[in-house]
Amino acid sequence: MKPPRAILATLVVLCAPLLVTGASAERFANAAAGISLERPAGWETFATRQLPGGGSQRMEDEKLLEAIRSLDGAPLFTFAKHTEPFAELNPTIQINVRALGGFAKRPIEEVLSTVVIPLQRQHPDLELVGPVKKLKVSGLDALEAVTSYSIRADGHDIPVRSRLYVVPRGSLYFVIGMTDPPKGPDVAEREFGAALASIRIAP
Repeated sequence: MKPPRAILATLVVLCAPLLVTGASAERFANAAAGISLERPAGWETFATRQLPGGGSQRMEDEKLLEAIRSLDGAPLFTFAKHTEPFAELNPTIQINVRALGGFAKRPIEEVLSTVVIPLQRQHPDLELVGPVKKLKVSGLDALEAVTSYSIRADGHDIPVRSRLYVVPRGSLYFVIGMTDPPKGPDVAEREFGAALASIRIAP
């Protein structure tokens, strides 16, 4: 089966299988990680993942860092605008959680580099679109980088725009990836803005 373009265009190449869910609620939460957001109206839920040992309360960082190893890089949430298979680039939202490790006391710009540099290795034509911006996500300091690159599918290059956000908290950081085409009817700027504003991160 051909991999869906929604996944090909996203921030992380996933090795773990997607867990498809039929949940109809628009707000999705991972209580153990302490994060929730609203899925854009009418979008599809490709995957939600819970953490081993997670309950209804946020885990302490030490236990959380242990638990996220089970994700093996897979995202907590994956939402897409269209059901797959979809002929064009499918707008997608993903949220990952990672350990800060040696970047715990480093400037947030260096944390962002842990996301952008590997993506650039995957896509040598990657370029930053405008300056990196400081902002707040759920009251926490964050950085936004907008990138453009292309993916190869069906014998031709497909342009991709990706909004990347890093949000450090304690010993870990959240990576929010939002990808869509740079132009056309599937530009998802409005949906992305609403989803970002809806994110709630427990301190």
